[in-house]
Amino acid sequence: TKSWFEKLMSEQHGKDGFYFTICSIDSDEAIGFAWLWHLDYNNSNAEFSIVLSDTKLMGRGLGTDALRAVLDFGFNNLPLERIYLLVRKKNQRAIRSYEKAGMVGEATLRKAWRFQGKLVGQYVMSILREEWEG
Repeated sequence: TKSWFEKLMSEQHGKDGFYFTICSIDSDEAIGFAWLWHLDYNNSNAEFSIVLSDTKLMGRGLGTDALRAVLDFGFNNLPLERIYLLVRKKNQRAIRSYEKAGMVGEATLRKAWRFQGKLVGQYVMSILREEWEG
């Protein structure tokens, strides 16, 4: 059977956007997946998402590095002025990681996403081109 990680990657395949595999420096093994999607060229913005394959990989700066690489790609190769993300409000580790990459909080969406069978809040964070370039 497919792991949840493989299932997620196969579900995203073929959707509009740019998809990046996060690989281990030591082994070239795929350890995560990041994507820039919901591309809205009319309003010059896109959404960033990321998943790591194993919780043991968290807290090592991998997500921050991946976000910085995708932001660099988005602002240097696409006509974007804003890249945003949605994160579970209680995921403080991820929020700190995104802040390290320059993202700032914008809003809280209350009971906006079903997580483990329960509706939870999501936090909207973003970075503008001028903030990235500054």
